[in-house]
Amino acid sequence: YHAVFKTVVKDLLIQQMNQKTAEEEISVNVKLIKRGNLVALASVTCGSLTIRQIRILHIKGKRFISFPQCSSSDGYQDLLYFNTGTLREIVTDKILKRCEELQLKQQKL
Repeated sequence: YHAVFKTVVKDLLIQQMNQKTAEEEISVNVKLIKRGNLVALASVTCGSLTIRQIRILHIKGKRFISFPQCSSSDGYQDLLYFNTGTLREIVTDKILKRCEELQLKQQKL
């Protein structure tokens, strides 16, 4: 099951990334959750592809993104792999920026 799922997701991502994706075409939805190191959960839509269960973590004063993974006999393996660093940067920046906006808004309330 995991192997088939990973293959399908990989094929969809390769198709999506091979198309030129403008930054405006990537939309981000973030839900703030404060549970241990978990700050929020995010989903990203890029064209006809949506990636869910992206975790925003805060560990040792730094914030970072953890993309979906599955466990296997070899440990955890990423379900999502960016072929270009540029697309990963764009997605990561959008998620972190949106998370920060929501946290500032929440603090003002």
